Amino acid sequence: MKKVLIISYVFPPTGGAGVQRISKFVKNLVKFDWTISVLTALNPSVPTSDDSLLSDIPESIQIYRSRTLEPKYTFKSGFKKNVQESGGFFGKLKEIIKTLIKAALLPDPQVLWWPLSSISLFQIILKNKIDVIFVSGPPFSALLFAVFWGKLFKIPVVSDFRDEWTFSRNTWEHLPKLNFIRHLDRKFEKYVVKNSIYITVASPFYEKDIKKNYGIKNCETITNGFDREDFKFNKNFDHDFLIDENKINFVYSGTVWSATSLCPFIKALENLIAQEPALTRKIQLLVIGRVVPEEEYYFRHVSKLGIVKLLGYIDHDLLIQYISSADILLLSLANLHGSEKIIPGKIFEYMMCKAPVLSMIPNGACSEIISKIKGFYIVDPDNIDTIEKIISDFAARPKKSLPVNKTGIEYFSRYYLTKQLSHILDVSAGHH
Repeated sequence: MKKVLIISYVFPPTGGAGVQRISKFVKNLVKFDWTISVLTALNPSVPTSDDSLLSDIPESIQIYRSRTLEPKYTFKSGFKKNVQESGGFFGKLKEIIKTLIKAALLPDPQVLWWPLSSISLFQIILKNKIDVIFVSGPPFSALLFAVFWGKLFKIPVVSDFRDEWTFSRNTWEHLPKLNFIRHLDRKFEKYVVKNSIYITVASPFYEKDIKKNYGIKNCETITNGFDREDFKFNKNFDHDFLIDENKINFVYSGTVWSATSLCPFIKALENLIAQEPALTRKIQLLVIGRVVPEEEYYFRHVSKLGIVKLLGYIDHDLLIQYISSADILLLSLANLHGSEKIIPGKIFEYMMCKAPVLSMIPNGACSEIISKIKGFYIVDPDNIDTIEKIISDFAARPKKSLPVNKTGIEYFSRYYLTKQLSHILDVSAGHH
């Protein structure tokens, strides 16, 4: 059996969509006769954890966890809030210090994982005859780290871009936006692309850009997907389950940040309620996931009406129960430069649910996929009037008439997608 070392800063019990991409690859790669070792962070500086994702990891997997030198995520968030609340000279001084610290940690703060993870990587390579390395980012410093050591030890590296490097720099809440750093990002990305045996990406738009920008052919799209086994759950919910059988339940899952803002939906909902106050007795909105501070503002007014519940991040197995029980699912992508290339991971699990999906997204990679699948209602996020009309139509229909069977989705099963990755790893390992 061939041996693959998977390097990912995030790994169960860390939570989030990016973690699921890796955990599902690990779960299914063993079915294609791979011996797997995983190198991940022992104390990742992240906002969420999810013990339920550990059930995906086979017992045969060797997991190595090395410590990062970063401060805890709560400290970083608290420092940012403290800077924002400080005024005058000291407030400006704190802002300068924060910017300088961020500018020194390139391409991202997770570069502080390098020192101790390098020691672990050296030990793993000495102990195991690794045929190929698969590394996934963000954080993009992990890609640099893996490619550097892979080149040194003459082990082929397959680099996986879950997100686009440039778009992440421009939109992530904790990354500096200075022009010279963007220039360095392009240099870093070029180094990774040119020194990887193969590139995998989560969107065909990323693939197109990388091939065009760097003149390579060894780049392939492997989207995120769904795992049918996740949807085999016990439907005897406990008393805290917040789906209201007497209302139309709109459910959003995922982080709410600048690229996935729910502002268009909130505006449309507020307009409708102003015209028809009785709607507050017919519908409720459940937001499942982290809402960044910059987006909390949009919920202030509508939350006072008692129709919004912000659940925060919950374990993935419970999330599946919520989206499977929703009457309407929500998908959002803001009209930001580059957002047309994004394919939110949630759309694939939405495919497994019978609820129709109100998709407030620009034309692009995501719309190309879901436009072929029944039950996805696509509207531009800036078209508030149409969003209002769709919400009103859904609210007026009997609940029993809402479910829809979605077909033609097997291509997006995690097993099928991992089979695609296994082939790439096979080809790449042949160069070792």
